[in-house]
This record gives sequence, structure tokens and C-alpha cells, in this order.
Amino acid sequence: MSRLVEKTIKTAMVTGASSGIGLSTAKYFCEKGIRVVANGLDKNIQGFKHDLLQYNQIDLANEKERIDYLKMVSSQHQGVDILVNNAGRFDYLSIEDTSMEIFQSQIEINLKAPLALIQHFLPYMKKQKYGRIINVASQKGIKGGAYHSAYCSTKHGIVGLTKAVALELAQEGITCNAICPGWVSTPPVMGEIQKLAQQNKISLEEQVILFLKDRKAANTILTKPEDIAASIYFLTTDSASQITGTTLSHDSANSAD
Repeated sequence: MSRLVEKTIKTAMVTGASSGIGLSTAKYFCEKGIRVVANGLDKNIQGFKHDLLQYNQIDLANEKERIDYLKMVSSQHQGVDILVNNAGRFDYLSIEDTSMEIFQSQIEINLKAPLALIQHFLPYMKKQKYGRIINVASQKGIKGGAYHSAYCSTKHGIVGLTKAVALELAQEGITCNAICPGWVSTPPVMGEIQKLAQQNKISLEEQVILFLKDRKAANTILTKPEDIAASIYFLTTDSASQITGTTLSHDSANSAD
């Protein structure tokens, strides 16, 4: 690869890229000619290889691992042009059963790690007067949800962080937006639906409808991870250069009520 081509290729970091939205985003970016520095908890990224993809196993909630990893990335790439904070944790628990340890663990990965990554790559983005930061929040970052106290708290927090960062960097050529998916056909969601379908002795298609109706979803169609990836990509384009500080709901109107 020539030096000229090397300089024109943008570099993106995508966290939580082992599967689901993160994996779809990594694929989408590579297909668009963006170099992707991806990471996740799994040892390997699931069934995807590309010349523009670099993947590392990393627990971003572990401060030492995170610091060492970011040093390595900076030594190899100087910085990133695009940061997609997608890694997260979810626990379905009552308020009484949400221990301080569980609450803190969600803060570490859902809120603290995104802030740490923004802080790390900000000097590079400021120097080049360009940056795109996309924080993957949730419909639960807009509305409440029973048995989601820790998750709702951290996802509301990442939406607030997004707005604060956008305002602070409005004159720096750097945008910061949040995307709030609804129910997406990620491996954890599909695994739960498949388990329920077996218990209820109905087809997977029937269980999807029942699953979404039980959760009072506005429609009975699961969003595809690649559709979320397309929305994330749009927020990195020149067409979105004046879109910053926004919360993009990609949730089939679930947060509209």
C-alpha cells in the first residue's frame, strides 16, 4: 500500500466487535474502505476476516488492560478518526437484586470506558481538526424500564456524556452523537428468543412476535444489526458533519410513547 493511499484511509475503533452491532459495524466500515481497529471479549471475531481489520481481545472495563491496549493502538496508528463506543453490559435484575458490584460493573463498561477512550483519542482528533464519535446507547437511555435500573442509569449517562462532549467540541471539527437501538437480532437476544420458543413449543418466528408484544414494542419486527451499522456509518460521513449532540433513535418507534 502506497504512503498516499495509507494517509487517505480513515481509521476507526469499534469496541464490542465480537458479535452483534459491533461486528456488523466493523464489517460495514471495512466494506467502505475504512481501516478498523476492533476489540471485544471473545478471543476471535466471529467468522470475518479483512485486510483492513485488526482485532484484539480486550476487557475495556479492566483499567490496566485498557491502558496497555490504547498505548499499543496509538503506537501503531497514532490515533483514530472514528470512535464507536459499542461495548456494553446488560443485567435483567430487580432493584433489590442489583448489587453495588453489578451496578459498578455496568458503570465501568457502559460509561467509564467510553469516556476513557474519548479522552485518549481526543488530542489526535483535535490536532487534525477532525473526529467522529458515536456512542451506542439504547432505547433505555431515553426511557425507563423495569428490571433495568443499572442499565438505564448508565445508558442515560452515555446520552448525557454525548451531549456534553458535542457542546465542548463544537468548534473543533469533531462530532459526537449517540444512537439508541431498540430490540436488535443480536446473539444474546436471539438466544433468549430461541430458548423461549423451545419452552413454549412454537416456531422462532411466532416467538419473535410474542417476545416483542410482551415487551410492548411498537411493532413486531426485530432490527438487524447491519441496519444499526448503516446508521452509525452515516454519522461518520460528510453529510452528517453538522449533526452533533443528537440522539438517533433506531428503535421502531419504541421510545416515541
